[in-house]
Amino acid sequence: MGPSARPRVRFVAFEASRTGSPALLLRLLRWAVGAGRIDADVVCWRDGPLAAELSRVAPTRVLAPATRRSFLETAALGVSELGLPALGRRVDEARVRLALRGADDVDVLYLNGVPSFVALPALAAPGVPVLGHVHELEFALGRSLPAGGEGLLGRPDRYVAVSQAVADNLVGRHGVASDRVAVHRGFVDDRIAPGSTPPSALRRRLGVPDEAPVVGAVGDLIWRKGPDLFLALGAALAKRTGRAGAAHLVWVGGAPGRGTWAETTTDRALRGLDGRVHLVGEQAHPEDWYGLFDLLVLPAREDPFPLVALEAAQRGLPVVAFDQGGVPELLAPPGEAPAGIVVPPLDVEALADAVDALLEDPAAATALGVVGAARVAERHVTSVAAPALVDEIEALR
Repeated sequence: MGPSARPRVRFVAFEASRTGSPALLLRLLRWAVGAGRIDADVVCWRDGPLAAELSRVAPTRVLAPATRRSFLETAALGVSELGLPALGRRVDEARVRLALRGADDVDVLYLNGVPSFVALPALAAPGVPVLGHVHELEFALGRSLPAGGEGLLGRPDRYVAVSQAVADNLVGRHGVASDRVAVHRGFVDDRIAPGSTPPSALRRRLGVPDEAPVVGAVGDLIWRKGPDLFLALGAALAKRTGRAGAAHLVWVGGAPGRGTWAETTTDRALRGLDGRVHLVGEQAHPEDWYGLFDLLVLPAREDPFPLVALEAAQRGLPVVAFDQGGVPELLAPPGEAPAGIVVPPLDVEALADAVDALLEDPAAATALGVVGAARVAERHVTSVAAPALVDEIEALR
């Protein structure tokens, strides 16, 4: 990278998937590099569809394929399974160092998400501060590190938490000193991406009648995100009268062969919801689908600060969610006007009641959407949030 007054930062992403933490990293890098605030390179532990976009912003090295192990990963795992875990770890560290040969030294190591903490043994260098950007609450956090790697969670010099809920979990359950944790909530681009497919075309594609309201959800099809609860919501709405009884439900995200896709499609058929609940899979242009939705529902069991809620609110959509994780910090901050409705966790009937109420009262839905759009524009866009994150980096240098 050469001498520079700017901090030289190595960003590590566990995967380059179209999910929240890699998307947030891409937004941060676009702003920080474009503004000349940092010199950056990126290490992707695993490949994914965002790797090409990351490489257009900063030099990017991908260490392994997205959906299978590399030869050296397999070798490291095999050695460990033969009862030589220390040797397996050394093989894995050598694999990473080999992939990064010739890379310049850096001033700060930025770990984007707890799964990326696995890079610490190979990438941490004496005297180089480590910033850990934590996007996980307890359930996801517990599955983010391999057996024996739990101590890695305490290694960063500084933590950024994507919500107060995440910060409280780090401090309360994992003993991280509160003065080492800063809360910087997620953000979206200042400019709303224009849709490429009109809602009418999406309706025709799915066979949704023109007059039917559409309840949307966006996320990977995994247990934590609650696709089974989304199906239960569909069944509950199907028993209602009025607009709720005619509603169609659309889930954007996931893919056959991944997560709980097979389980969800099987349960959908068993519930008799094949014509009412639509699973459209991962989309290259998910912004198209927000134009189809009358509201967004978040049936997640655990979500630290979902970017999809920001994306929906930015477009003026009301959001209905369970009262868990960081989403109440967006939808119902104390002493402020609500931008959505939160209901008790896992209470599907309460979720259905909230959806029903908003579908029957478009004026109330619009009012929530107006508050949400204003809140996102004020606090949760790149031009506001990214500079504060770069300030954290510069303070560590």
